[in-house]
Amino acid sequence: MIFLTKRCIICGKPAIVNIKYAHAAFCSEHFKKYYERRILRTLKDAKFPGGKILVALSGGVDSVALLTALTEICDELKSEIEAVHINLGIYQNNFSSESMRISNEVAKMLNVKLHIIDLKQEIGYYIPEIISKTSRNACSICGLIRRYLLNKFAFEKGFDWLATGHNLDDVAAFYLKALASQTIESIMRGLDVLTPPYHEFKLVGRIRPQLYITKMENRAYVALKKAPIVEIDCPLGKKARLHKYVKAWKFLVNINPVSQLNFVKSINILRSKLVKSNVNLKRCKICGYPTTATDSICAFCRLINKIRNIVH
Repeated sequence: MIFLTKRCIICGKPAIVNIKYAHAAFCSEHFKKYYERRILRTLKDAKFPGGKILVALSGGVDSVALLTALTEICDELKSEIEAVHINLGIYQNNFSSESMRISNEVAKMLNVKLHIIDLKQEIGYYIPEIISKTSRNACSICGLIRRYLLNKFAFEKGFDWLATGHNLDDVAAFYLKALASQTIESIMRGLDVLTPPYHEFKLVGRIRPQLYITKMENRAYVALKKAPIVEIDCPLGKKARLHKYVKAWKFLVNINPVSQLNFVKSINILRSKLVKSNVNLKRCKICGYPTTATDSICAFCRLINKIRNIVH
């Protein structure tokens, strides 16, 4: 990834990373500093107040980059950092085994406490068992379960914030898919850098510091920090529809490098200007965590009850 015709905009040394949409190139040391400053500035611009942060660590490039950067700037954020990994039990291609190994290795390298949630111990089933009992696609099921368990763990362990590695490529693809399919509620719900906590309904705050950072930048950062990452793609995610929109963005970015960033920022600006309907949150009558369902049963409990009824 060396660009011999480019020079670092800070020191003039040969550039290692070229960020086309920003018209900026950096040497190794200045890119690492630039990346960490962007994470810090993004959170400060979102008025992040500090507190105890739990980072969702999958072992993939985005979450490893996020945990690594947050540990570098935690003093400036006035925050304590810990991480959590969920063993999903996807052993095809050694995916979950490798994810667990890498997550442990990263946490040890960064001297960060790592919590492990074993899905089977927590709910009685691993992901392959669950998706075999339902017609919903694997990514949808996995996302629902991970969101629920990560919030539940963070809340019960006293964390103020849950940090997730949403990158610009994925968020742009999410919005493009929502527009193309007229899923207006997905756009309105959207993804922001910071979502405040709602303690009354057992919701911890959410931070997404990489919302305006590309996967290429995340990959360059972990490579330069010499951090290990999982190189195996999830075998259950090959048919995910979002991948098609990620590919579409690669074509558009070649035409206009800043289009992806401008698109996501424009969507979020438009969202902020629209009148949002009140969300009628209530507590799930089974688990006590939040839901908007009219029967007061959250999507997680509905899924688990369905699986248990099928099994038994």
